[in-house]
Amino acid sequence: MDGCRDKRFENLLHAYELGLLSEPDREELELHLMECESCLARTRSFLEPARLLRYDPDLQEAACALDSEESDQSATVSWWKRSFAPAFVVVAVVLLALILKPWHIQIDPNLEAVAGNRLAIMYFDDLTDPENTHRRGEIAANLLITDLSDSRYMQVTSSQRIHDILRLIGRDSIKTVDENTATQVAQQTNAKWMLMGCILQIEPIFVITTQLVDVASGDVLASRRFSGEKTDDIFAMVDRLTKGIKGDLSLPQEAQQEPDRRVAEVTTNSPTAYLYYIEGLDLHSKYYIAEARQSFHKAIEYDSTFAMAYYHLARMEDRIYLGQAVEYAGKVTRRERYYINSLSASVAGDRDEAISQLEEALKEFPEEKTAHFQLAQYKIIRRNYDEAIGHLKRAIEIDPLYKTAYNKLAYFYSYIGDLENAILAVDKYVTLAPEEPNPYDSRGDIYSAFGRLDKGIDSYKQALSIKPDFWSSLQKLGNLFLYKREFDKADSCFRVLAETDNPYLQANARYNLGIQPVHRAEFNKALDLFDQYIADDSMANNFVSQSVKHFQRARIYVELEAFDKALSETELCIDKFRKGRPSDSIGYRNYYIQILAEAGRFEQARQLADELKSELKQIGRSLDPYWYATGAIAFAEGRPEEAVNAFEKITVETIEFPVHFMLGRAYQQAGRLSDAVVKYEEQVTVYSLWRLCWGIWFVKMHYYMGLAYEDSRWNDKAIEQYTIFLSYWENADSNLPEIEDARKRLARLQNMP
Repeated sequence: MDGCRDKRFENLLHAYELGLLSEPDREELELHLMECESCLARTRSFLEPARLLRYDPDLQEAACALDSEESDQSATVSWWKRSFAPAFVVVAVVLLALILKPWHIQIDPNLEAVAGNRLAIMYFDDLTDPENTHRRGEIAANLLITDLSDSRYMQVTSSQRIHDILRLIGRDSIKTVDENTATQVAQQTNAKWMLMGCILQIEPIFVITTQLVDVASGDVLASRRFSGEKTDDIFAMVDRLTKGIKGDLSLPQEAQQEPDRRVAEVTTNSPTAYLYYIEGLDLHSKYYIAEARQSFHKAIEYDSTFAMAYYHLARMEDRIYLGQAVEYAGKVTRRERYYINSLSASVAGDRDEAISQLEEALKEFPEEKTAHFQLAQYKIIRRNYDEAIGHLKRAIEIDPLYKTAYNKLAYFYSYIGDLENAILAVDKYVTLAPEEPNPYDSRGDIYSAFGRLDKGIDSYKQALSIKPDFWSSLQKLGNLFLYKREFDKADSCFRVLAETDNPYLQANARYNLGIQPVHRAEFNKALDLFDQYIADDSMANNFVSQSVKHFQRARIYVELEAFDKALSETELCIDKFRKGRPSDSIGYRNYYIQILAEAGRFEQARQLADELKSELKQIGRSLDPYWYATGAIAFAEGRPEEAVNAFEKITVETIEFPVHFMLGRAYQQAGRLSDAVVKYEEQVTVYSLWRLCWGIWFVKMHYYMGLAYEDSRWNDKAIEQYTIFLSYWENADSNLPEIEDARKRLARLQNMP
């Protein structure tokens, strides 16, 4: 359907649906709706949100409170309220209040005191480029924000927050920010000052004008015209602006004495590189990860010393880029250096120092929401759930539109089993970014984690309806179809992924296509597929993907009791893994020891376990792989209590399926049926990729669960589990003893009086 040709009417639609248009505007728009199919369709799509906003009691209460505040302050209302107070801004404030309400988040007065000297910098209007082709106005504003943000004596609103507010009030599509819109944005950020700028010319010299406004009074504090030299580029002009603006603000004298490096020295000297960099940041905020990586790679193509572009690639793609980020760390601001130092410490294994760097950043820059966000992730790794959630709430206090924090908050609540707050948080994320796919992808994850597979499927489909190539959702959709045993639907998802031009996605999709026959015990087919897929991965030098496929072949051979082949495949797995991850000498060695024990080679298994323990201690890593290996040896030797003790040392700190599965087996072998049942019941409700990857154990857990129920005289539950087990392996291509045993047990239980 074609869009409306008169954008003025499109801009009136939201206010119309909320009943907030003036009578003349309403009549004119309704006449337009009789002629414009596009606007009419959009109006219909807004009916449910409009009903909520008009009739929801919480909204009415918040709106009344706002109206009361307006009345109380009517005598001193500032110029911007008199000149322009559109209804959608009121709605935005109300929505914001409701977003914060569920967790009792309030903007801390102490935080506001620290941020009393806050400046909101609007995107500059580039009169030399009406079509905004070169985005110089955006570049100038972002550079200025970066330059001024390093001051200890003022707070500068980030460009991302400005963009979020513009989106919330329906103005994110505008090319330049007019005075009225700018003032609304400044109000939303609680800014003391607002800066607007205009690029008048770029040839033969740059000429930029700025206007500094006191937001509370509406008074223009300073109007300036900056003219550059012939050799000045956009970076040199921003340096001139920074010096002039700091002089115009009522800052402490110490602010004027702060070191002020040239902005090119703390970013890049390439406008093109910088444009790709801010593009990468925007794409990353939407979780368009592949596209964001491309933008950061483009940035370093134009400037091979761009430290922060390397930093983001190190976080998103490969730690190998951290070396360049550290090498060029002299070209970043003070606040950015904290992040590079933190990541560097984390990669080196010093998590305490990584946390310390972020805490130091907050001492110097109390409003640094990203530091809180990253601290939350470290706290969750350490199972400090309250502290992790506290950091995210603090980040939201700083920026109530911080959508990434709501996203992470939803996951954190799901980790502690709090479905209500998890859904609440992810719904707020959807509210803040309804036109992005990731909020729906995250909601699918939350629903899936709690076993609501149909809702999860619907959510992933919503994400894909917004962005059909949002591959994360397609991958997870295929996984849920596997859980529901809808193999044809799962197959169609993975085949689409296998046909993309992304080698990582291709390799992952091939892995999932190979997993499906494993779930059905079609082992010969799976072995052939993995053999073919390993060859495909070899052509792309994708060593890690080759390693996981070799390991699947190994587990199949264990099931077939072909232990020599299983060990050979695991050796290939370890070799490929080390080529792909040279810094990790531990991967898969505990499972190799387990296969040795399953093959009855106990002495060799114990010797390798001791060597593994010694190496883990030497490199300062957790002993979990060693405890898993010793638990597997004890289990294979028929010493179940020792196996339980070993596996229990790990389960407190891990969500990895094989550890919990083996602990359930050890409980069962030890005769601790109630513990085994609890463990199996817990794991059967974990709808994670981890469980799917362990295809054979994924299915056999239903068989062992049936045995535990039968021995506990819970016959109905045993019947259910044997039935599920056989539904997976009914067409197995191998004569597996568990299948025949399950059939006999099921028949006997079903025939019992």
